[in-house]
Amino acid sequence: MLDDREKLIENIESQAQAYWDFMTQEEREEYAWLAGIIDGEGSIIIYHAHKDYLHRLKLQIRMTHRPTLEKISAITGIKFRRVRENHSRRKPYFGWEVSGETAASILRRCLSTLTTKRAQALIGIALVELQKTYMRRVSPAFLAKEESLHQAMSALNQEIGEGET
Repeated sequence: MLDDREKLIENIESQAQAYWDFMTQEEREEYAWLAGIIDGEGSIIIYHAHKDYLHRLKLQIRMTHRPTLEKISAITGIKFRRVRENHSRRKPYFGWEVSGETAASILRRCLSTLTTKRAQALIGIALVELQKTYMRRVSPAFLAKEESLHQAMSALNQEIGEGET
């Protein structure tokens, strides 16, 4: 018998497959390429949002190769920004990031081809799905579930050496 977490992951994988089935071949190729970038250069993290004491999902990619970020922006419709100016001999450094439902939506589209960061993507999407279930008041049980997902993400990110949680 499946527990709640297994049911949620099964549901997320089913949603991701529905996204994949609905995409054109060109979109599949674009999101498969993006999944490779996320696996290699991306970070999927859950961080504590201090303003409301809840956790948030963040997906980010940082690099010096501007054309790659331009392609990511073209695929997702989300702009990137310059993180570091060209001081001395260092290359300019750019960043692209999304959070919450937007991050979950992109991860759902990439899930079928994510490998290295598939577990992080599932946990991040699970957090966003969990957050859809609460109204105005957040119970201690809800906060405990959020914290459980945060701890699971932290453990996975430390395992693969990302360091950020």
